[in-house]
Amino acid sequence: MTRFKWHKIEELQNEIVAFAFRDCDQGWRSEVEEPDPKTHPDTDEYYGSRIFIKETRDGGETWAPVHVGDHVLDPLRYQAATGRLWAIKVVAHGPVKIRLPYDFSLVVSDDGGRHWREYCALPHGMKGFELIDDRRGYAWTSASLHATADGGEHWRRLARIDGTPYSAPMEAVGADGTFYFIRDHDRQVFAIDPWQGIERAIPLPEGFTPRMLSVAKADNRLFILGRTHEQWKLILLEDHRMIGMSDVPADSEWRPVELVYDNGVLNLICRRSNPSFSPFEGRRNYFLAMDGQGWDIQALSGKTRFHRFGFAGTCAWGLRISLLRGVWEVWRRTAEPAVTGNDGGDCWTPMDNSGSQAPAS
Repeated sequence: MTRFKWHKIEELQNEIVAFAFRDCDQGWRSEVEEPDPKTHPDTDEYYGSRIFIKETRDGGETWAPVHVGDHVLDPLRYQAATGRLWAIKVVAHGPVKIRLPYDFSLVVSDDGGRHWREYCALPHGMKGFELIDDRRGYAWTSASLHATADGGEHWRRLARIDGTPYSAPMEAVGADGTFYFIRDHDRQVFAIDPWQGIERAIPLPEGFTPRMLSVAKADNRLFILGRTHEQWKLILLEDHRMIGMSDVPADSEWRPVELVYDNGVLNLICRRSNPSFSPFEGRRNYFLAMDGQGWDIQALSGKTRFHRFGFAGTCAWGLRISLLRGVWEVWRRTAEPAVTGNDGGDCWTPMDNSGSQAPAS
């Protein structure tokens, strides 16, 4: 089982709004340089600021600016199949303090973030996107899902997602083009593929309440994190059928904020949901990682909170703010030498599609 260790690699004044990594060495970030409000009163925290795209080739130890712009690029996505970088660009019209309408568009870079061109316009309020190929793709808000079949020239509203703007990840897209989401008001998991005519709820075990989703792109497996009574569980599905369930060594008071599968490692990030009497314990962050043989757990505490993350296999990066010192900190997770044994037992209990344990073969 792989052991992990976190260490601080950088302090900075500017806020990082997005990460994207190709591997453990090369990656990019979108960074905001806020103007002085005394000289630029018509700007706010993001819009009207200078935006830098910076690149690292040594795992985040050093960063070099490759692009400077005036519009937020968030989120960033690296597309392994093409080597392109993608982002949602948000443009504000007029003085930002007046809160005039924003335009949303999907932009792409073919040269590692140095130059960007508009790919297509997006419906208003987009918070996420996923491209399946040059023609087909999804974009979604916290409330609705949209799809395009002509490279973004036209978008069609497919479904009501019924999420919340700042909820944990409740959407995922499979390698086959299936869009999965958790409907917030009744906590059902749905699968939609408008090109294959798929739109159905995925059956889950009785008493299981789904909270978060992630997809393993290589073999199109779906991970669903949820609760059964007071226990956190992880369900594994293939071809929309449940094949396994795993106990998650997370306390009932922990609140999951991120679930990401990347290149053989499933990452789960939690915070304490109810601050305790200790101000440090109340801000503790928990980082759980499963490599198929067991869970590794790391805890970082202090008067800080992690905000944004990047992942590439066994490597991970996190941004947190030090409230007392008024600086942003970048932390990196690296893998330690593998150890014999595991903390979580044999991770997966085989299950049939009803949630019952499958008979031994």
